[in-house]
Amino acid sequence: MGLSLRRITTCSLTLLAGGAGAQPIPQDTELRFEVRHFNLSDNLGWADSLSAGPGDRIEVRAVVSYTGTATVYGLGQIIFQPLIANWYEGDMVIGTPDTPMNRGIGPLGSNSSTPPGYVPDVPGTYGRIVPWAGANTTTSNYYRGHIHINPDGTGSTYLRIARNDVTNWIGVGPSSGSGAANNTSGGGGVIVAQGTIGVGRPTQFPPQNNDLTDISVFKFSFLVGASTEARDLLIYPAMFFPQGPIPDPPQQQGDVRWYSQPNQTVPGLYRSSFIGIDAVVHVVPTPSTVVLTPVASLLLRRRRTNGGAA
Repeated sequence: MGLSLRRITTCSLTLLAGGAGAQPIPQDTELRFEVRHFNLSDNLGWADSLSAGPGDRIEVRAVVSYTGTATVYGLGQIIFQPLIANWYEGDMVIGTPDTPMNRGIGPLGSNSSTPPGYVPDVPGTYGRIVPWAGANTTTSNYYRGHIHINPDGTGSTYLRIARNDVTNWIGVGPSSGSGAANNTSGGGGVIVAQGTIGVGRPTQFPPQNNDLTDISVFKFSFLVGASTEARDLLIYPAMFFPQGPIPDPPQQQGDVRWYSQPNQTVPGLYRSSFIGIDAVVHVVPTPSTVVLTPVASLLLRRRRTNGGAA
C-alpha cells in the first residue's frame, strides 16, 4: 500500500492529581521533526517536508522548543519514540559502527562515559546530540529501529525507534512492573537528558545547554528503498506514559521536564506535555508515478500529535 491517511489527533488535558483539585499539565513544549537530503559539506536545508527518490539518503532530526510563559532555565528531559509510517522493506536505517550488528542509532555510553554516548551536531553523525546523553546506553539497551507490519489496522508498516529491548508496538505489553517499559509505559523510548545544571554539574559532563527554543536533540538517517511506488513517509513522535501522582483511571502524559532553577540536580520541578509536529518525505520515483491528490498531500503534510495520545 503506497499511502495511508492517518487520523489527526486533537489536544487533550492531562492531570497531575485526581479528584476535583486535579491540575492540567501545561502543554507548552513543541517536539518537531525536520528532514533534509544528506549533504556532508553543510548542515543546512532542514524543512518539514521534501521530495525524494529511490536511493536517496535522508537525515531526520528532532527539535524541541519551550512555548510557555513560566520561567525555566533549560531542558532537563524528554522521552519519545520516533515513528515512520509507510516504511517499505527496502528502506534502511543508517547504523552506527561499534554498536551490535552496526544497527544502533548513536554511540553507546552517556555524558560521562569514555567514549561519550553523544555526538556533535554535524552532518553524518547520528544519535543523541551533545549534551543530551544523560541516560547510559549499552549493548543490551541501545537505540535502534524496530519494524511493525500493520500493528494498528491501517495496513501500514512502521519503523519505530526505541531501546533494543523494547520490541512491542506502542501500548502493547504489561501495564505495570518492570515489563511495562515494553511498551505501555513509554519509558523505553529515546531518552534525551542532560543531567545537573549550574553549580554541581560534574566536570566530566559536556557544557550544559540552556537554550529554550530550536534545540536539536536527536538525529538519524535512512536510505529510501528501490520501490517504484509513490508514497509519503510520515515521521512523527509517539510519546506517552503515566506519571505520578496520577488520577484514577491513569492518564497519559509525555515525560517532559524543564529546569525551574538555574542550579538544579533533578529537572522534576516543572513538568510539561507536548505538541508534536511531523515531517513528510514525499517519495516520487518518476513524474508519471505521482498519485497523491492535493487533499491527501495536505492532510499528510502536517500531523499534530498530542503528548498524551498514541
